[in-house]
Amino acid sequence: MLFHTGTLLRLNEAELLQKLTSIVIVSGGSITSAVLGMNWQYLCFDNSGFSSPSVFLEYLVNPIRKMACTTIDTQSVIGGALCFGSINSKIVKRYRKHLFGDSTLQSLPDEPRFMLNATKVQSGALWRFVKPYARDWKVGKNTATSIGLAEVVAASSAFPPVLSDKRDRDLLLIFKSGAPDANTPEMYLGIRPLSS
Repeated sequence: MLFHTGTLLRLNEAELLQKLTSIVIVSGGSITSAVLGMNWQYLCFDNSGFSSPSVFLEYLVNPIRKMACTTIDTQSVIGGALCFGSINSKIVKRYRKHLFGDSTLQSLPDEPRFMLNATKVQSGALWRFVKPYARDWKVGKNTATSIGLAEVVAASSAFPPVLSDKRDRDLLLIFKSGAPDANTPEMYLGIRPLSS
């Protein structure tokens, strides 16, 4: 997280950050980049493409530093193994508490386009999460993008097998707010659509 934050700081200093048209993210970089995307509107870039250090600190660096001082994996593994709920659900809960709150993919800007990626270990498929849709080549595309950033980042930053990714059944839950179409998971998994 901190390495990625330093990289973003340098891109800002070089007046290049605002010029990016897309940011493709996976693993630990998804934590930092999702915070950047969620707060993009507050960075107030000047005409040269520079965001002031104080604003950058407030909306990117300080939240990431605070998160870096928080241990979420140990509690999540123990809680997921011994208590009700999965390890992944515990990670999501902590990401929500410490970074993302109720932010969703819709909290990301239209430009630059943020694309968060996650690998589904069971199938080897790449999941892409962007503001307009969530997609993988096996399950298809879903345009119901009220998926929480905490869920997306948990999927992207998971370290299998301990911080496991979402199972087939759990993937349906991220689509629960959208009307199923011909390319929704239930068409491939043989599971009835979830009601809203």
